[in-house]
Order: sequence, then C-alpha cells, then structure tokens
Amino acid sequence: MRLSELNQSTREIIILCDTIGFGHLTELDIVNGEVQTTRATRKLTNVNLDKPAPVARSQSADYELNNYQKRFVQEVRSRRSGRIRDLGIHDGRPATICFDEEVMPR
Repeated sequence: MRLSELNQSTREIIILCDTIGFGHLTELDIVNGEVQTTRATRKLTNVNLDKPAPVARSQSADYELNNYQKRFVQEVRSRRSGRIRDLGIHDGRPATICFDEEVMPR
C-alpha cells in the first residue's frame, strides 16, 4: 500500500503524523472508512529538547506505507464510521488509537 493510493483526507493524516513526530491528534472522524479532521481536531506536539528535531519527509513524496501506517488505515477502514478520540504518534507513525464508540444497551 502506497501513500498515493490513499484518499486525500487519510493521506493528509499520515503526512501530519510524520510532521508531528511525537504527540497526538485528537477528535478525528471516520467517514466511509476514511479519516477526516473536524472543527474540534487538535494537534498536540511533544518536543524533546534533549534530541535534534525530527526531519519530516517531503509532502510531495510517494512511498510505501510502513506496517504501523498500514495497520492504522486497516483499523479505520474496518470501522467505516465513528470517532477517533486520540491518535498517539510516535516517531512520525500512528502508534495508538483510542476509538470513541457508543455502547448500545441490551
């Protein structure tokens, strides 16, 4: 799976993760299996002053997604719709996903 094969909104999230390096994205929507930012979406960036700033890839570059990025896309597509409350980013890659899902009473 390549970056260029993704829907524009999901591609933008993958690129944004790369530019953040370490941190979080919050309040993302999943619509038709694609991730989208909302008016409530926030970017939280952790800066480690003991290390050099990470170098993000060129936004115009196409590349093969790594396993973490592929798993992120697969998890989102499998849910089709919903809300990501928190997307943890580690070393420019999606590392943890906190899905916000309604629980229906029995």
